Amino acid sequence: MISLKLLNKQQLFNFIHSDEYRQMPVLPISYHRAMSHINNPRATDEDVLLIIAYEDNKMLGYLGVLPDNITVEKQTLFHAGWLSCIWVSPLARGKGIAKKMVSTAYDSYQQHILITNFTSEAAALYEKLGIFLDLPSMEGVRYYRRMCLSKVLPARYPKMQKMQRVLNIADDVFNTGWQPFVTKQIDKFLVKDADLKHIPYERYFQQCSFNRSFPEFNWIISYPWIKQVTTISDEALRYHFSSEERQFESRLISVFKDVHLIGFILYSLRNGHLKIPYIFCEPENHSHMARFIKSLIYHTNADYITLFEAPDIKKQLRFTRLYSKKMKRHFKITKTLLTKIRNITSAPIYIRDGDGDAVFT
Repeated sequence: MISLKLLNKQQLFNFIHSDEYRQMPVLPISYHRAMSHINNPRATDEDVLLIIAYEDNKMLGYLGVLPDNITVEKQTLFHAGWLSCIWVSPLARGKGIAKKMVSTAYDSYQQHILITNFTSEAAALYEKLGIFLDLPSMEGVRYYRRMCLSKVLPARYPKMQKMQRVLNIADDVFNTGWQPFVTKQIDKFLVKDADLKHIPYERYFQQCSFNRSFPEFNWIISYPWIKQVTTISDEALRYHFSSEERQFESRLISVFKDVHLIGFILYSLRNGHLKIPYIFCEPENHSHMARFIKSLIYHTNADYITLFEAPDIKKQLRFTRLYSKKMKRHFKITKTLLTKIRNITSAPIYIRDGDGDAVFT
């Protein structure tokens, strides 16, 4: 018989410090991701943060939930949870474990659930449950600055890991000839780690459904879900989602041009992949910010760049690249939560690139 264990802050803390956790062949959450969930400023003491499915004391699946608050008409708050990292053992498929975990999370959060970054298999499950609706997709673009088949293909298609060496050689050969075209003269900017307490968050989140301020950004910077390491640990190998990488950096910076502050950027660099989940910039500085992002791309030596924020900045972004492609991020929301929001306002739900768990990965 399938049983579920529901863990709140204190229970999750006790769990990751237990002998049970240390001895598990498959981990339901990494230690540092668990600490991030526990320190989430929007998580209450009662919120369910992790659901684990067992049968005969053997773990067969797990589901993480990231608590958040939705602001409607600048004042009404709905407490909700983002589903994050659902996994079911291949040996337990067809037993309805995923459905049971999602339904439990749905009930635990008073039917206030959101989802993004889900697979096609997960999308089929959510459709079958009949409790979700689609929100408008977020439009983005991915720029490939140089050939990086060895990084992209194995991550997307695990079977390609057998060809890692061949892909590395192909990348090196192509990029050797392409490199002279990649390096260009760029503008100079002054960059500092942002003073998190003095960013004018209210100005940049006026229309957002998930308002962020100092507590949230301090949490994001202080409790990342991915660690940069020289050697992948045994713990990371026992966890089915991202936990450790040989390159990972996340910074929230202030950007100056000719001693004038032009805005703030939160970016992450993961194995040559540059993401910019949040851009804070006034419209009159968009051209400067576009040139700074070009500078950031060269200084981080990124292989490819994904950008969803600031459509006007994307239009002005100019740098040498192999090719680009349009991206879409899909979102789902429970019918119950959307109905409650629509009873208050008809305004669209405004989600930014870093909202949900996207800023951590």
